[in-house]
Amino acid sequence: MANVNQGVRSGNAFGRVSNTDFSSSDVDKVGLKPGYLIRIRDRFCLVEAVEPMNVDLFFTDTVNVGNTVSSGNATALSGTHGPALAKYGKNSISAYYDMTTTTSAATAYGNILKPDFDSGFIEFGDLEPFKGHIYQLVPTLPNQPKFLAQNGEWHSRTTYGATTFDSTATASFQPIGFPGAGLVSADAGLTTVTFDDQGDSVTANTDVFGTALPIQVGTVSAKLYIKHPAGNPRTVLDEAPEGSSGPTPHSASASGSLEGLSGFLDGQISPIEAPAWHHSLFIEHGENNLPVFRLVNDSDEFLLDGRIRLTGWKYRVLELSDSQVSTMKQRSGGRLTFKIINTTGLPVAGAMLADYFPK
Repeated sequence: MANVNQGVRSGNAFGRVSNTDFSSSDVDKVGLKPGYLIRIRDRFCLVEAVEPMNVDLFFTDTVNVGNTVSSGNATALSGTHGPALAKYGKNSISAYYDMTTTTSAATAYGNILKPDFDSGFIEFGDLEPFKGHIYQLVPTLPNQPKFLAQNGEWHSRTTYGATTFDSTATASFQPIGFPGAGLVSADAGLTTVTFDDQGDSVTANTDVFGTALPIQVGTVSAKLYIKHPAGNPRTVLDEAPEGSSGPTPHSASASGSLEGLSGFLDGQISPIEAPAWHHSLFIEHGENNLPVFRLVNDSDEFLLDGRIRLTGWKYRVLELSDSQVSTMKQRSGGRLTFKIINTTGLPVAGAMLADYFPK
């Protein structure tokens, strides 16, 4: 399930990634300014006014979770996804879903996205600007810390549970999550070597990682696929325009086919803290100019901040007549300086006519 602004929302769950800012993004060179002349297809327009914009689009998923409360604390999370969600803090998850007392396992809604989440392509009608306005928005995604146990584990195993969803704590899928000191166990019987007063080695079997802190090894995020306008996939391989979230070949015999390897953005390509401005979307008035978004979680973690943020500008533009363009050209000494705005993207496979590639 995926709906905009429905259910519980974590919002800015992890704040801003440390040691980052917008100083290196050359944002002043990307946005249009009042007085700029732009060309949209066969029309010339004059930019009259500019406003910055930020838009959050939330995606909703369902989980099956309940909790047991003892002395004001959530002591256990039950349900199909409860044991796995407990890895992100039992009290935090209980508060997120507003489970203030002992609650039986039931379906809960929020923008915490399961590892198998796939929203499908969704159109957000409110992204349509008024006539005379144009949006320039670049999609960005939040990153979530990814941890590694000091015993080397980065994925679920027997210590953390099996690799399938199940309702029991002993057999449930449990990702690494955010374990603290003493919560990351290691293989029993690790061998350590010490030396006595005489310099002789003494071996002992001990668990040296049981009280160690996990290590942050990077970040994970969802993948975002975009069609703009609807039906026109962006930034895809010509031979694989409908890539999905996994490396599934077209058929059993087509082992060399590529799927899901192009046409997406993630939190590493375009993080909220450093938008990838070359992925900007220029959205015009009219429903046929709206983009559609598909958010996929193909990581092995629950993503606690399931949203995308659109960052950019709103422009007020005035379409110019041929006589006005001619007058401007004469006043500038016969030369006309303008920027070309591409609102449709490149044509994709199936739309490339013979006129483009004559034989």
